[in-house]
Amino acid sequence: MRSGIAVRFLSVLLLLAAPAAYAQDNYRGIWLSTAYPALSVPADRPVALEVSVNSKNVPPQRVDLTLSKAPTGWTGSLLGKNGPVTAVFLGPDGKADVNLRLDPPQGLPNGNYDFTLSAKGEGYTAELPVTLTIGSSAPPRLTMSTELPSIKGSPTSTFKFRTKVENFSAREALVQLAADAPPGFRISFTEAFGARELTSLPVPAGGNKEIDVGVEVPRDTASGTYAITARGQAEGVQAVQQMSLEIAGRPTLSVTGPDGRVSGGAVAGEETPIEVVIKNTGNAPALNVAVSSSPPTGWKIAFNPNRLPDLPAGGEAKVSALVTPSPRAIAGDYMVNVSANGESVLSSQDFRVSVRTSTRWGIIGMAIIAAAVVILGLAVVRYGRR
Repeated sequence: MRSGIAVRFLSVLLLLAAPAAYAQDNYRGIWLSTAYPALSVPADRPVALEVSVNSKNVPPQRVDLTLSKAPTGWTGSLLGKNGPVTAVFLGPDGKADVNLRLDPPQGLPNGNYDFTLSAKGEGYTAELPVTLTIGSSAPPRLTMSTELPSIKGSPTSTFKFRTKVENFSAREALVQLAADAPPGFRISFTEAFGARELTSLPVPAGGNKEIDVGVEVPRDTASGTYAITARGQAEGVQAVQQMSLEIAGRPTLSVTGPDGRVSGGAVAGEETPIEVVIKNTGNAPALNVAVSSSPPTGWKIAFNPNRLPDLPAGGEAKVSALVTPSPRAIAGDYMVNVSANGESVLSSQDFRVSVRTSTRWGIIGMAIIAAAVVILGLAVVRYGRR
C-alpha cells in the first residue's frame, strides 16, 4: 500500500517538472542578453556593455542589430572583433558577442536613461532594454589584498607576494604602484604568472588584477622581521597592503689564507706552519666548526685549534695548519684540501703547497761522498805500493 502511494507521489512530481523541462528543450527563437542591463555610470564617460546574441532550435541565419531606442543626444554603436557591426551570423544553437557602446552628450543632467537594442532574424525578433543611471555612481575605491602577508626565508631566498588589486569604482582605473621597504631591499611588481615588470596597471571598473610583489634582500641581512608596504594609487584614492618578511639566520663559511692567499711552502719531512683564515660571511653564528684536511699520501697535517665552538656572523678566526710533507716527497707543488665543517654548513679550499727538499740531506750526501773518496784514497795509497 505504502509503495503504491510513493509511486503515485513520484509520478505527480514528474508531471509537475515535465512542462518546465519540455519548455526549455523546445524553446525556439533568438534572444539578447547582458550581465548588467541596469547600472550607474558617470556623466562624462562613454559606456560599454558586452552583449550576447543567442539562438535556439532555429536554422542558421543572419541577425540584424539596431539601437531602436535611445535618449536625445546619445549615440550608440555596435563593435565586433574587427570593428563596427550591424549584424551577426548564428549557427544552430549559436552565440555571438558584440560590444554596445553608448556615448552621452555634453552637460548631461542626472537621471535615468532608457535604451533598447533590437535583433531581427528570419521570422524571429528580440529586444534588450537597458537603463543607465547618471548621478548615483559609487565613489572611487581601491583595495589590495595578498594570500600570504608574511613569508619566512633566508637572505638568499626569493620572496613573492601574490597580490590582488580591486577597483570598486564606476570606471577603469590606472593604478600607480609603489612600495616602502628597509634600505637595501629591492621591490618589483610583475604580472601574475609573468615576468614583465610593472609600474602601473589598468584595472577595469568593478574588476581586479593579480600581480606579484617581489622582494630581494641583501645577502648580509641580519635575522629578524622586516615590514614591507605595497601601495596602489589612482584618481585620488589609495590602497595599502602591509606585508612582512621573516629572515632566518644562516651561517656561511669561507676558507682562505692571509690576504686571500691560498698557497704556502714546506720542506719535505719537516713540520711547517701555514696560516688558515676561517670566515663567517653569513647572518647567523656558525657553531662547532671542525677544521680538517685531506693531505697527500705520507703527509701529516694537524690544526691548532682544530675546532671553533662559536664563530659569530661577520667574524673570522685564524688557524695554524702544521704541515709535514712526506720525507720522500720530491720538490714540486702539491694540493692540500682544507675543510671547515659546522652545524648545517660546510666549506673547503685547496691550498697549493710548494715542497723543497731539506738541505740536511744534501749535507749528509756530501759527507758520504767525501768519506768514500777518503776511503778510496787510503786504499790506493796502501795497496798501490804493492
